[in-house]
Amino acid sequence: MVRLSVRLCFVLLLLVLPFSLAQEQDGQEDCVYYFTSNDCPTCAETDTLLDTLAVKYPGLQVVKFEAYFNQENAQLLRKYFNTFKIPEESRGIPVVFLQGGYLIGDDSIQQLLEGRIIENTNPACPVVEEGNMVGIVGEEISPQHVIKTLTFAKVTGTALFQSIFSATLALFLVFLALLSTIKKDQVLVKRGILFIIIAYGIYLLSGMGLLPVFSAKVSSVLSKIIALIVIVMSIPRIRQFFGPKKARRRTEHEEKKTWQQKLEEFCVSSWGFITISLVTSFFLLGSSTRVVEILRNVFSTVGSQMVALPFIVYYNLLLMVPLLILLAVFFVAHITVEKHVQKEVFSDLQKVRWREHYHKVLRFIAGIVMFILGVIVFFF
Repeated sequence: MVRLSVRLCFVLLLLVLPFSLAQEQDGQEDCVYYFTSNDCPTCAETDTLLDTLAVKYPGLQVVKFEAYFNQENAQLLRKYFNTFKIPEESRGIPVVFLQGGYLIGDDSIQQLLEGRIIENTNPACPVVEEGNMVGIVGEEISPQHVIKTLTFAKVTGTALFQSIFSATLALFLVFLALLSTIKKDQVLVKRGILFIIIAYGIYLLSGMGLLPVFSAKVSSVLSKIIALIVIVMSIPRIRQFFGPKKARRRTEHEEKKTWQQKLEEFCVSSWGFITISLVTSFFLLGSSTRVVEILRNVFSTVGSQMVALPFIVYYNLLLMVPLLILLAVFFVAHITVEKHVQKEVFSDLQKVRWREHYHKVLRFIAGIVMFILGVIVFFF
């Protein structure tokens, strides 16, 4: 009888023990403040670990804070660092704060956090107040401030990549169409610089967050509309190169300027360049990159304007490089032809015909480029 009782107790113990251990594990309580960010290069594995621990220990409270793009969270993180007197060179993310301690860096969190949770006896959340804090700083740490994640190579590469976006190409197409209608080199330079300055100003203000940004869908639709208009404009330019217009006598009504002619004259005027550059640049702002969003967010943070401003100026200047190159190509072509005309012994009539022929060729080349780029922007 005694042996039977012992055996029954042993069996019951085996049955109850796993449930007791599981209950003890499930009942593990702790509160963890975790500072991370989607743009943190060293936070991906730590994010996964915190999600796993939250499932493994249902009593564990994990409070995640976006440290890069939420100003309140960034200020809270600075308070923790300052209160616990963590050295500047050790400050960064990912970082975990617990009651009485902290872990900084991916490797230290991966290796020590679960053991710290198991050993914890105080489930209270960490508070910002001076006290005895025990912390460990690992090696895989991303900068505390998101601006420090932007390198010269990253900013340059992203800006050059954005310059081939459909919206930026649409602005390039508009500039190309306008420049190809101007025959005088001095007027060409003045109008071209005016267009670039206006476009740069719009992009700069947008980078500072001082102008509203349309959705990417609106920007894409406008880009396709511009591409379609440019394609239609390019076809007559290409056709005119292969054969002159048939001369015919103009009627009295045709001697007067039509609205199309007036519109063309306005477009190539100074005010036309200003208006077109202003409107197209403003409505094409929807296409953006993560770098632009980071800079815009940092610039909106009090006290960080002067840190972000040089990056914003440089980034948007790079976006204007294709326009500057296009203007330089047109100017060099104009100057080269003019030097050739002056060098050769031409009569005044021959000079006029030579210039007309040159502009005809230029409009033909511009028409081909407009057609090809227009198709690319419209269909891709």
